[in-house]
Amino acid sequence: MSKWEVQTYTICDGWQNIWHDDVGIPETFDSHKNAVFYLDEHLKECLEDGIEEDKYNYRIIKKESEDETQN
Repeated sequence: MSKWEVQTYTICDGWQNIWHDDVGIPETFDSHKNAVFYLDEHLKECLEDGIEEDKYNYRIIKKESEDETQN
């Protein structure tokens, strides 16, 4: 099953998944729709906290499964 991740553009490292759960595991999502939902929620919370965040600093990509990378 494919996973999706939200990546953030960083000056030093380019596009990276810097979203992690409580134990430090990178967050992935089961669908593109789910990833869009959580990114929209993040951007909404930033605005509510008075943080101006550019939505173009983010992208959503399909993450290759380990099975796909081993072929």
